[in-house]
Amino acid sequence: MVRGKTSLVLLIGLLMVGIVSATVKIESKIPEGIAFFTNIGWGLSLLLIILAGIVYGVSQTMPPDSRGKWVNTAIGLFVGGIVIAMVLGAAGMIRSLAYESLQPADSGTSAPAPVPGGVSGGDLGSIPQEPPPAS
Repeated sequence: MVRGKTSLVLLIGLLMVGIVSATVKIESKIPEGIAFFTNIGWGLSLLLIILAGIVYGVSQTMPPDSRGKWVNTAIGLFVGGIVIAMVLGAAGMIRSLAYESLQPADSGTSAPAPVPGGVSGGDLGSIPQEPPPAS
């Protein structure tokens, strides 16, 4: 009976280690995934807008009874391309707002929290300073 419980505890321990290990691997891949989708998003947005123009142009050659379906499809493609472009354009702001909202409460310091991938508000250490004038 003890051997069965020991095996069960060992199995649960190995599963926990595996879950933690998989989580660490996933967390290390998140920045790569964000960069991939950001790069592909601009192309997808442009493709949808161009495809909307082509579909709209083709719809003008269709008979009146089916033209409405084609025009609606073109409008949907165009709006989809614009929405993707708007989300990608605001991604930096969305990322910084999400990062700031997930930070713990301020502990009384007045220095702004650094934003990953962005410029922190109070960091002037990287700006070269001119030496004082010689007297």
